[in-house]
Amino acid sequence: MSYYKSREELFSYFNKHSAEKKDDLDRHKTRSPLLKSYIIETSSVNRKKDFFDEINNHYDLSELKGDIIEIDDDQEDDKPAAWIESFSDRYFIFYSTRTTEIIENKLMKVIQNSPLLDTLWLADSFYYNFYNYIKSNFNDYRYVKLKMKYWPAANSISMLRIPAKSGGGIDLYNNGKITNRSRSFIDLYHNIKFLLDNYSYLNKLLEEKSWLKQEKHNFQSSGYTIKGSPVIIEFEKSLELTVFKNFIYKIFQQRNKNFRLWGEPLKISEKKYHVYGLDLHLWKEVFLELTPDLFVLILPEGVCGNTINRFITNIQTFLEPNFDVYIGDESYDKFLEKSFLEGGLKYA
Repeated sequence: MSYYKSREELFSYFNKHSAEKKDDLDRHKTRSPLLKSYIIETSSVNRKKDFFDEINNHYDLSELKGDIIEIDDDQEDDKPAAWIESFSDRYFIFYSTRTTEIIENKLMKVIQNSPLLDTLWLADSFYYNFYNYIKSNFNDYRYVKLKMKYWPAANSISMLRIPAKSGGGIDLYNNGKITNRSRSFIDLYHNIKFLLDNYSYLNKLLEEKSWLKQEKHNFQSSGYTIKGSPVIIEFEKSLELTVFKNFIYKIFQQRNKNFRLWGEPLKISEKKYHVYGLDLHLWKEVFLELTPDLFVLILPEGVCGNTINRFITNIQTFLEPNFDVYIGDESYDKFLEKSFLEGGLKYA
């Protein structure tokens, strides 16, 4: 039986919880966890039922009125561990007021071990577009905080703190985790919706441009046209050979879980490898050509566009932050700019 009876009742609880936690933060006393959200992504095909079947393998679920699913874990108190809201048939919002240790570790293992699920992956370029949007929509006295992972020559963004209209801020991490430090749940919710409007549109644009597929010329001809564009990462400086080879080893031999790629690298020369592999999200084929100067990623039709965002974000985090990205002849930044201009207007 559900603890809260409806979406409205649950959101009222979230609003009260947010106000109380903001008061605690103002007094520098955080006696209990903040409200956290995690964005979970699945296939571009309608897979909502499959998504909840997968989640039900790991959690006890019950449904509230208003398209909210409640998760129980029999820990701490009689309140549920978390709730899941369906943003669309592809994107889901996971809310929890449990501690990070209790809720996040298990959730991330569930996602990493499921071919159906993935998190959001926010590259530096996405943050910069979000930052520019905030600058143009908030008063000058509100501040934005960027958390960096520092490198010898540059840095990679891992968190953006967004100012909230109710006071405080909202922490947006590069793996789709969002922590509410504001006074209002509504502030958090509006930011999540804005994020997903733009991110979902970005994935749509990336898939339309990158998917490799065959198309017939016309009904009278038996000829085919190959459509699709490679994802190209061009480094500002060539990677050191030892760094380059160690990266390949860690991704494909040690199986770095963040990249979620599987394959056997074929050595063409000391500075060139081919990989005919699988993206472990959806178990779709991917093809890579890797050199110290250039990484090329080719996605056949049906591969999730989120693979591109994940690949870029984790190269910035684990390998080298200074590079340019192109989808064919178009800059990745252009797709981001378009998603922020049109995402909330044309696509949900």
